[in-house]
Amino acid sequence: MSAIVQDELVKPIDKAAWHVEHVLKFPNSRHLRYHGHDMSWIHYYATYLCLGTGFALLLYICYILYDKIVSPFVKITCLSNLKQWINNLKRKLD
Repeated sequence: MSAIVQDELVKPIDKAAWHVEHVLKFPNSRHLRYHGHDMSWIHYYATYLCLGTGFALLLYICYILYDKIVSPFVKITCLSNLKQWINNLKRKLD
């Protein structure tokens, strides 16, 4: 591996200096620019992922709150309504 690196005609530091000088000499070269400059901020910051994750988290929190707070009252109400309906049905049949 060392022989391959030492066999180069141009040293890596000289090659890097040439590239920097080339970019400074031709600043409008689009192929040498950072691709993040051409991206919209939504894609650059991956906003859609943050919004999607936040929405999923919000839905999960709403589900937990519903399950812990609202659901017991709904079950009690439904059971009491069911018991009343059964009692009324028994009275009608008797």
